[in-house]
Amino acid sequence: NAQDEQGAQAAKVVRSATPSGPIPNWGEDTSRQAALRCLQRAHERVKTLDDETELRVHVLRQLRAQHALMEQLQQMQWCEEQIDALHLNIESDVGKGAIPDPETLSPAV
Repeated sequence: NAQDEQGAQAAKVVRSATPSGPIPNWGEDTSRQAALRCLQRAHERVKTLDDETELRVHVLRQLRAQHALMEQLQQMQWCEEQIDALHLNIESDVGKGAIPDPETLSPAV
C-alpha cells in the first residue's frame, strides 16, 4: 500500500531527525516540545525533496497535529496552508500528465 510505504518513509525521516540515546522524561509539556522539535527537524529534511511531495504532506500533517495538541493555532494554520499548497501542486501535476490520475488507472488484479 502506497500510504503505508509513505508512513514508513516518514517514520525513517523522523527517526533520522531524532537524536540518539535515551529520551529523558521531563514531563508532559517538555515531551510535547521534544515531539514538536523532532517533527520540525523532519520537516526541514523533507522540504527540499522535490520528488517526495506526498512524504512532505505526511510530515506536515504530523506537525500540524502536534501544533493542535499544543493549541498553537497560528502554527496550525501555517501547516494547513503548506498542505493546501502542496495539494494544489499535486493536482496541477496530475492535470499536466506528470502524475497519473488514480481514477483513470486500471485496478490491480
